[in-house]
Amino acid sequence: MKSLKTILFSTIILLFIKGSSFGQVSEKLGARKYINSGDNFVLQSDYILAIDSYKKAIQNAPKDYKTIQKLAKCYIENKEFTKAVKQFNVLINNNYSKNENSYLKAHCHKNSAKYEFALEILEPLLKEKLDRTLRKLITLEIENCQFAINTINDPKGITIFHLKKPVNDIRSEYSPYFINDSIIIYAQVEPTDEITYSIYDSTPIPNAKLFYASYNNNKWEKGNKLNEIINTTNTNILNGSFSLDKKRFYYNTCYKNWQYKNVCNIYASNYKDNIFETPYKLGNSINNNNFTSSHPTSGSTYNKDLEIIYFASDRPGGRGGMDIWFTVYNMKYKTYTEPKNAGSKINTEKDEITPFYNNITKTLYYSSNGKVGLGCFDIYKATGEMRRWLPAKNLGSPFNTNADDVYYVNNEKQNRGFIVSNRQGSYLLGNEYCCYDMFFFKYNDIEQITLKGKLEATIDSTIQKYFKKGIVFRNQDSILDEMNKYYENTIVSLYIQNELENDSIYITSDTANKIGEYLFNVEKDQEYNIIFHDEKEFKGQLKVLTDENDVINNQITVNPLKISIIPEEALIITNIYYDFNESFLNEASKAVLDSTLISLLIEKPDFSIEVSSHTDSIGDDNYNIQLSEKRAENVAKYLNSRGIEKERMQTIGYGESIPIAPNSFPDGNDNPSGRELNRRTEFKIISTELLPSVQFK
Repeated sequence: MKSLKTILFSTIILLFIKGSSFGQVSEKLGARKYINSGDNFVLQSDYILAIDSYKKAIQNAPKDYKTIQKLAKCYIENKEFTKAVKQFNVLINNNYSKNENSYLKAHCHKNSAKYEFALEILEPLLKEKLDRTLRKLITLEIENCQFAINTINDPKGITIFHLKKPVNDIRSEYSPYFINDSIIIYAQVEPTDEITYSIYDSTPIPNAKLFYASYNNNKWEKGNKLNEIINTTNTNILNGSFSLDKKRFYYNTCYKNWQYKNVCNIYASNYKDNIFETPYKLGNSINNNNFTSSHPTSGSTYNKDLEIIYFASDRPGGRGGMDIWFTVYNMKYKTYTEPKNAGSKINTEKDEITPFYNNITKTLYYSSNGKVGLGCFDIYKATGEMRRWLPAKNLGSPFNTNADDVYYVNNEKQNRGFIVSNRQGSYLLGNEYCCYDMFFFKYNDIEQITLKGKLEATIDSTIQKYFKKGIVFRNQDSILDEMNKYYENTIVSLYIQNELENDSIYITSDTANKIGEYLFNVEKDQEYNIIFHDEKEFKGQLKVLTDENDVINNQITVNPLKISIIPEEALIITNIYYDFNESFLNEASKAVLDSTLISLLIEKPDFSIEVSSHTDSIGDDNYNIQLSEKRAENVAKYLNSRGIEKERMQTIGYGESIPIAPNSFPDGNDNPSGRELNRRTEFKIISTELLPSVQFK
């Protein structure tokens, strides 16, 4: 009879729930049979029973150092580091694989937060003759210890709370996920009565299920289980998360396959009107009975119709162990792409697990035991998407300890979240590092800050210069409307700078408001690049360093970006008027053109223009159109005679259709001065490229 405590201790591990075939091994078995039995239990990840078998084998053969080493490694897997050290001491004292076992002993010290003891063993080992693999492991472990010593006392203004019963319990908890700021989903192993296990009759272990928890009166309280359509019986259900649009719920079912390997598959359930619909298993390219696919989390990308699903898997093609992979979901066609590896900036030769993607900051949080860290699994973050990432950063203390620290997740405000850990303070089962509990954290100082900026559009300075020389806008009031339209059509895109590769990674975009303002949530002490553009045109950029010294009330205000624009509103050349029924330019008008339009076009050789002319209301409409066309052509001919290329001009006559002054008074009498103003020539800057050549009649 094994207690529930022992059963759970032997079966719960953070990668997935490790099932087991429990049994009483006959005392009459010989040493070799005990060893074989222990080896089989190791293949099944049953380290408790493997330890039991190896200990019995050693009783029969006390100097079987190979089996002693197997026992010591099982103690490591079971987080019993003190017991492992005792076995490694036996091996080292008897000169059995001394260098390897000295490294493993130091590894145990590091995982028990005895970093100085570990260094005393590791540093002399580098002077020994070592194979390449062992030297690499020792070097990494030295870096781990030195990093831990320098980091462990730097709390960074973060407070972490261990959640009390019944949210946490003696059973393991994991995979917290925010539904909103006060409700989470998480997984917990269900309670069960004590069970007798037989080596001949395998009995299922207690299964994990998904529960709700809510934040009330400054504490988290356990809620109900999710609907039975998700929490099916006789299987482990965990790692729940929603898609970006909240229309799909992803989660894992985990079981042992025919090879006694723990395998997790990703399922999805469409979510509509607060109801989970019948779940379906993602396709064979994502799920495979020979490999695990776990911890799904959704991320955004450049295309709003695409969603990235990141997950952990030990499938072929990775860098080693568990890696972070991703598949792209097309929301329009409801298809998933073939998974791809997230790349070497994320993954190592060891294990990367429990990904969580924050879409606001484009940051992937995950745990690894293959990078420099404080303990077994540490939490890291990397900004980017798919295969393009900035170098991953260790979150440091207090998120990371000498124990396993996994399942980092935060809320939309970036000021609180959860991790899962078997650190000191967890409810214990059997030894000092079992089992896994949820820890709630708060930032005492808000890490997220607001970057506020403004786009200031001003009329091209060269055009402004000619305002004093007889050029004015036809409608001055429309310029303000045009400015507002310019702001609202401007997309402001935020990129984070990758200094090592002289590259930048897209984070998000905003649209300026009617007065050109924009806002982004950013992180402190980062270098950003802000690009201003519309669907066709690049408008400018700013580089911003979010120096903590510039933060005032959690906000950084960026100097305005001033952009010179060319309004679409027509410009009138004042003092170019025509006698009634005439289309020819007089000498005075030519002089005005010389000092205004011709001078501007010479100064701005990239400008192409539309020359338009207008008439008053006297005469037939068709006749006035023809008259205005002749006026426009005469202006163009004169410009051409003064060196302005035909390809830079278009001409058009509007006749009497666009008056700028009344042709008559309200009483119906003729208004000669108004009609004179309407007999005018205007121009509009329409392009900075050459136009089809104008044909003069």
